[in-house]
Amino acid sequence: MVRLLPAFQGKAGKPDAGSPPPCQEAWTGPSPSKMRASSVVTDCDVSDLGLTSEDLKSVQLGKLPVQTTGWLEARRASEPIHGDGAQSWHLGLAPLRPRRPSASSSPRKRPSLLPLAPATGGNSENSANNASDSEDYQLPPNVKSARGRPTEFSGTQSWQLGQEKSEAHRTRLHKSMGPRRVRTQSQELVSPVSTKASTPRQEVKAEASPLPLLDQRPPPMAMAPRCFSFAEDSMADVMANILDEEPECGWMEEFWLPVLEGSPPEICVSISGRSISHWIELFNRWQAAGGWNPGSAPRFMDAYAFRDFIAAPMTKALKWVKVFDPPAFSQLEATKSKMAYQNVKISPAAFLTSSILIATKIAKKQKIRFILGVFDEDDSETFDRNEFVEMISSFLLGLGTIFGSSVPKPSRRQWIGKLLFDRIQMMACCKLPALEAATLKSSDSMPFSLLEEWFLGESGDPFAVPFALLLERFSLPGFNEDPEKFEDEDTRFKITHRRRVAPPVETESSLDMSFIKRHQIEPLRRMFDFCQKDSYYSISHGEAERALETSIHPDLWCSFAARGLEQLESMPQSRKSVAFLTFLKKAMPHAQPRHHRMFSSWLQELDEIEQLKKQVATSRSEQQRFQNYISRWPLHAVRRRKLQEQFEMLGEKALVHGDVEEEEVVVQDPILERLQSADKMTKDDYVAAKCGVEQRPNESKPQLDQVVGDFLRHQVRQLEETLAQLESLFASGNGVTGRPSFIKPAVTQRQWSLWNEAFDMMTPTCANTGRVNLKEFAFQHDICPATCVYLCQSIGHGTEMHDLGFTKDEFLQKMLDTFRHRVRKEFLVQGRLCKM
Repeated sequence: MVRLLPAFQGKAGKPDAGSPPPCQEAWTGPSPSKMRASSVVTDCDVSDLGLTSEDLKSVQLGKLPVQTTGWLEARRASEPIHGDGAQSWHLGLAPLRPRRPSASSSPRKRPSLLPLAPATGGNSENSANNASDSEDYQLPPNVKSARGRPTEFSGTQSWQLGQEKSEAHRTRLHKSMGPRRVRTQSQELVSPVSTKASTPRQEVKAEASPLPLLDQRPPPMAMAPRCFSFAEDSMADVMANILDEEPECGWMEEFWLPVLEGSPPEICVSISGRSISHWIELFNRWQAAGGWNPGSAPRFMDAYAFRDFIAAPMTKALKWVKVFDPPAFSQLEATKSKMAYQNVKISPAAFLTSSILIATKIAKKQKIRFILGVFDEDDSETFDRNEFVEMISSFLLGLGTIFGSSVPKPSRRQWIGKLLFDRIQMMACCKLPALEAATLKSSDSMPFSLLEEWFLGESGDPFAVPFALLLERFSLPGFNEDPEKFEDEDTRFKITHRRRVAPPVETESSLDMSFIKRHQIEPLRRMFDFCQKDSYYSISHGEAERALETSIHPDLWCSFAARGLEQLESMPQSRKSVAFLTFLKKAMPHAQPRHHRMFSSWLQELDEIEQLKKQVATSRSEQQRFQNYISRWPLHAVRRRKLQEQFEMLGEKALVHGDVEEEEVVVQDPILERLQSADKMTKDDYVAAKCGVEQRPNESKPQLDQVVGDFLRHQVRQLEETLAQLESLFASGNGVTGRPSFIKPAVTQRQWSLWNEAFDMMTPTCANTGRVNLKEFAFQHDICPATCVYLCQSIGHGTEMHDLGFTKDEFLQKMLDTFRHRVRKEFLVQGRLCKM
């Protein structure tokens, strides 16, 4: 749309007295390098508004018979052009001088949509008018605008928006620009063609607009950093947390950006759907070439050996050569000689570790165990410092080769490996008991269990976040599935260099259509339990649906349920003792033992869901109990004094032996009675027992109440999230969960001090001993006894009632885990969370 200028007052078509005649250059001083597009850019012609030449002769703006259709009409009705709300149309003018011969003959380009630039020079009147409409942003020349258009247009004519209008100009506009939307703005455009300043024009004032214009949006640099598509974190957040932890350490942003955002080569994508059994078979083939002697397997392979290693045609093998040995590939393409094929050098270790990282059907923990096992040639399941540094160096080299990122130099990779080893050791010693932490430091080695936790991002170390993001990017969305979660340690997947490695339990995504899926095992178990109750397995599809009170998919019934039930019904022996796994074996006779272990783990996950539901209900109940307890009014001083006098009158001996009248017998909390056993009741115990359920015996301790209340609330939320993620595994159609976040913010000084103060308030002696005992904690009468038991069970590791409690180390670590914070190095005391 266009605007009418205030110059059309009186007779239409007469220019203002102060404006130059048509095609006359207006000079305001020395030739400037910028030209001003005042207030409005004309983006549509007159015919689009339904106007004729006679309409332009109207004296008043309101008398114009404007007829618009489509989005133009909607724009006018909902978003006034003027900042003060007026819905008026303004018409820009043609340039005051013709194009130079050197200018481009292509149609005039639409000026860029830029934030408003502050007015300069002699255009003060126009600047004052625009200042009330929008906020100004100054952008340098050639900087791209919010919509990606440059601020400078080489070879185009700048528009001079004055008051002279001609029918020829309107015709020219219609032919060259076509219907476009009106832009209302005041900005400076750098023109390489014109060096003359435009004539200032006056703005038409109207009512304020309630909607901001596109020009008033903040510049692009003010926008929030873009998060990854697979996580809630962004690269800017990752680097900021690393620099917050180690200000002097640069963490290879140029390396991680292509790895976390770039695309691997097409040949790598083609094998990303392979299961872990395929890569184990290749590993066995590699170690067999070395006679199963640790360290004897070939370090490098030429093109012929690599072709036999992956059991693929030479054309496919050469695609891998192009990725892992580009110079040899270029020589091979140029010469095609046998010597060129023999000069190829591909590392099987780099090929296996890099390829398994981008596999999407392998569990994260199995990926980590595979990679660690490849470099653990002595099968010790531990890494000393040198072994870890070599593994990290090869790890970074393989990633950089696949994604084409800037690989650090060998010396830099060595330094990175040593830095990471020290940080993993430091983070682990904070959590381990003091004796285990001292042993870990003295041995200067790291067990695989700690390395797995670090690579998964569970330790809270900012340096582990890029590795955790890499694993998350090339994993199936949803909960971190661990198919060996319920396996014994001896039967879990391990890589060995001395004998053939057996395929482990795989993820659900590796199964084909001849196996049941995870969400189908629950209705099958309910169906089996119904039939086993009467030892009658010959039921129909309809009877099964009525028994389960739900619909059963025909494929599930025909492919698995009916076959298994028929086999059980035909069994000659007693069917009372038949197990559910036997039913699954009958339904899927081709299943192998590793598949049966997978089905067994699914059943255990169903049991875990039931346990989590109970824990969630208990946590909610404890949270409500605590809130009710701290909401009570403290016992009045007069009432307290009366109870204390009553206790002194009764005498301790009479209370212990119960030698008092019935109405004076003290009824304590059951937990306190169990903890007290043969101990005598104190005066505070008597007051707490007699204060009633509407009052609390002691004054509140705000720090302790705040910490316990926040912990219970976060505990409930954490359990609910875990339950939802586990239930999503059994949802039909792959239940969708939220994107994870691996960044744990550093705990603040205020929060750290608050946790320490709350711990010291729990019992009179815990500040000196560093341990909270349940009995002392409960008889402190600051918190409900049931809440005391729940805290000791959640934080500590005891089982018996009299042994329940927790240390200060355990308390602080539990707070960090529940609140999802990490501890700062300056808060540590000799490498521990607190002083021993």
